[in-house]
Amino acid sequence: MERFDTHEVFNPVAPFGDIHLFACDPALGEALVREGGGAAQVALRDCAAILARALVEEGAAP
Repeated sequence: MERFDTHEVFNPVAPFGDIHLFACDPALGEALVREGGGAAQVALRDCAAILARALVEEGAAP
């Protein structure tokens, strides 16, 4: 362990991988349309795809 580590983690969460969080959340899409934001669906899908790729490339998990 390093000097400033407080503990050792034995069960870290696995990274998401290349997952499209907007596409796998149908309730979010339905709520967006219901609340009048349906016109933004395409832009949000595109943004979510970009963010998912960026997280994979960085090796980070949300």
